[in-house]
Amino acid sequence: MNDLKSKHKLRTISDLVKHLAINERFLYEILDELCSDDTKLYKSWEVPKKSVGTRCIDAPRDKLKFIQKRINEKILQPTRIHKAH
Repeated sequence: MNDLKSKHKLRTISDLVKHLAINERFLYEILDELCSDDTKLYKSWEVPKKSVGTRCIDAPRDKLKFIQKRINEKILQPTRIHKAH
């Protein structure tokens, strides 16, 4: 089985940043922003609904989107999930 545990040993932050090919400081900056009350990692706007009212959209900004894409490409997509799950 080609799963994440046997293929990649991601036990530390250093392992993760090496696997994602990113700078450790960059990852910590994003984590700090995510934990703060004044995060600027998302842009928000409202879209009118077909009926009544509006819907709030929160989309990740470039820094967060970059990390999300790396995680998807390097960890989630290559991970095979057994069909029974």
